[in-house]
Amino acid sequence: MKTRLGFVSNSSSSSFIINLEDITVSQKNLISNHIESAQLFQRNNPNLNFQCVNEGDAWYIHENDSTLEGSCHMNNFDMYAFMEFIGIDLDKVKWNY
Repeated sequence: MKTRLGFVSNSSSSSFIINLEDITVSQKNLISNHIESAQLFQRNNPNLNFQCVNEGDAWYIHENDSTLEGSCHMNNFDMYAFMEFIGIDLDKVKWNY
């Protein structure tokens, strides 16, 4: 039998960047508060599932002068589906930059 010593991880990292001119202020706020927003949307519609929606699954969101950037080390929260749900043109999002 072989034994593996060391760190093993099934986690992955992900990131996105989107120009602020390509989203509305409301969409920017929803992304910035994506966990709370997703929890509210799912309470109002139990058929929605953005996967894990607790604080431990939150993405780090940072706003610059012209862009909104997000990153995470373990992408349990389905940001792609969330952005699609809130009406963002996904062709405008650069993933894994």
